[in-house]
Amino acid sequence: IRREILSKAEIIAATIKLDNLLPLEHKAADLTKKPYQELRQLLVAIKESSPAIIDLYILFKQGESIGFVVDGAAENSTDYTPPGLMYKLPPHVLLELFQRKNSLTAGPYRDEWGEFISSFISLTNPQNGEILGVLGVDIQASSWKQEITRNRLTIILFDILIAMIIVALFLGKEHALL
Repeated sequence: IRREILSKAEIIAATIKLDNLLPLEHKAADLTKKPYQELRQLLVAIKESSPAIIDLYILFKQGESIGFVVDGAAENSTDYTPPGLMYKLPPHVLLELFQRKNSLTAGPYRDEWGEFISSFISLTNPQNGEILGVLGVDIQASSWKQEITRNRLTIILFDILIAMIIVALFLGKEHALL
């Protein structure tokens, strides 16, 4: 699942027009700017087309703090974050991504909105290598935990089946010897 969410995040990152990040100031005034609106429309459309994604957003770094550039959640949702809102409990790995061009999956971790598994991708200006932001893609940690439980159950059932076949073969061989 970690590879799957990271792969989705990489595909989403490739669709982001990085030039749209340049004029944004990470303030409420961004709401009326065309680049913000284009980014938001893209994130909303992707989120609506992928039910497994709980939220997707782009973050910025200011000093040692992290804030939201644009969010794909519905504006009337409790998950919606306006531009400039500072992230109170970000996963600790986020600061690293603003220092190195990288991608990673973090979690499960808990923040002010719940418990998540998230993939993060540095969005880098191809002209000068500057990190313009970090794309975040969240799935519920409970979904991830359910998938792990399903996978474990499948392995256990497979092991039981193999054990039953071995016992049956052994008993059949014993019966043939009698």
